[in-house]
Amino acid sequence: MLFSLIMAKKKTAKKSVKKVAKKLARKVAKKKAAKKKALNRPMAEDKTQISISLPVEVVALIDRAAAEQNRNRSNFIANEMMEIVEEYGY
Repeated sequence: MLFSLIMAKKKTAKKSVKKVAKKLARKVAKKKAAKKKALNRPMAEDKTQISISLPVEVVALIDRAAAEQNRNRSNFIANEMMEIVEEYGY
């Protein structure tokens, strides 16, 4: 009787773990799909995408400064570059 009770509890525990694992897997898949969808969104018409190479140290400094201002890297760089262009009178 005790053995049967232990085995029943063990089986129930396994089902609970499987249920939680499935739920977690669905949640992760949903987050991945949302992230992929966000990455595939069209760019604003008044923007253009460029690619530059920077030293790792510079990117780290940019990321730190952007984080301190609660901005993302792209927004930080765009605003700082606009200030520099305006400073030169363009």
